Amino acid sequence: LCGLAVGLMWPGTFSLASRHLPRGGTLLFALLAFAGDVGCAVGPGVVGVVSAWAQQNARLPIPGADDDVLSSALKAGMLCAAAFPILLAVIAARLHTRSRFRLAEDGAF
Repeated sequence: LCGLAVGLMWPGTFSLASRHLPRGGTLLFALLAFAGDVGCAVGPGVVGVVSAWAQQNARLPIPGADDDVLSSALKAGMLCAAAFPILLAVIAARLHTRSRFRLAEDGAF
């Protein structure tokens, strides 16, 4: 679901960026591509770091996990990774609500 959401939002991000920053040019798109690449690297990296930490500190029980330490550690990493799409959804909902009220005040609605 996270990949689908990002895949659908990526063209929209370019369109919005070019609409709001018409003089952004190539630098704007280069920075957007760089930010996307950093996000693609950081997300799995965080899963790995959290999984390694959970494996070293295996005394912390994870609800629903098997007795296998590696399984528990991977579940902890994936649980941490679930924060990214949840945070994205919360921010997008807040921005959508703010923009709807702003448009209504301007008389666009």
